[in-house]
Amino acid sequence: MNELAPRFSIVGPERAHIGDALSLELALTNPNVEPLLVNGRFVVDEDDAPEGCFEVSFAVTGPDGRPAEFLAEVDGFEASQGDLVLLPPGAEHHGEVRLDRYFLLGEPGDYRVAATYRNTLPYTHEGRRVFVGRVQAAPITVHVVG
Repeated sequence: MNELAPRFSIVGPERAHIGDALSLELALTNPNVEPLLVNGRFVVDEDDAPEGCFEVSFAVTGPDGRPAEFLAEVDGFEASQGDLVLLPPGAEHHGEVRLDRYFLLGEPGDYRVAATYRNTLPYTHEGRRVFVGRVQAAPITVHVVG
C-alpha cells in the first residue's frame, strides 16, 4: 500500500422524495504535499464483487436499521491506464452516482449512507505508482419522504 492516500468524500441532499433521483457527489482529494496518482473511475458494485472491477461500494442502512436492498446488476471491468488521474496537492477529482439506481429506497425515513473507495490495481504511469488501498468517506444521512 502507498504511504500517500487520498481523502474520499460523499455529498448528497439532506432530503429526497421516494421515486425521485437521488444523486451523490463523490470526490477524491489529494491532502498531500506532493502529487498523487489515483484511479479516477467511480464504478459502483457490491462490496463482495471481484476486486479490480469496481472502485466504490456503499453500505446503506434503511429507517428500520437493516441494510437497503442492492438492486443493480453491474458488469464490472478492470480500469485502464486511461482512468488514471494525477492530482496536484489540494486538487480534487469528482464524480456523480445515482444512489436510487443501486438501492431500494422505498420507505420514508432516515437512510444512513456510508461509502468506501478502493483501488487494487497497481498501475504505474510516468514513474509514479497509483494509490492502492481503501479509504472511507464520512457517512451521511438522507431523509426520504413519501
